[in-house]
Amino acid sequence: MRWLLPLCALACGCAETAWCGVRDYRPLVVASSAPRDELIAAAERTARDLGAARVDATADSVDAVLDHDWEKHTRDRLRVVARDGALVVDVRTELEASPGEWIAPDKVCDDYAHRRERAIAERIVASSRPR
Repeated sequence: MRWLLPLCALACGCAETAWCGVRDYRPLVVASSAPRDELIAAAERTARDLGAARVDATADSVDAVLDHDWEKHTRDRLRVVARDGALVVDVRTELEASPGEWIAPDKVCDDYAHRRERAIAERIVASSRPR
């Protein structure tokens, strides 16, 4: 199973090379003045708008699978946590290590820019604002 983690890093577009250092992945945290329940409702809507077939939500978090590629045995998992004054967005590409067992890298290139996380956070924050 050790061979799977480097493979996962490659699938996510990052591997330690002479051009790219590696660091621990940290979810994106953005400030928001919206109430927690509005952020969670907006995160649920956003996950569904992005094509999630199943969305699990609690009072302060949303967990969803956004893109599942059965042939490549990969999927993108979205986790959103709403705190007072902040929104935490974690998007990872996971590989199916064995049936029903999914793994995601915990390392990223040191120039990782949180593009997917930022785009989703912007949608959630914009959707949580009163219309």
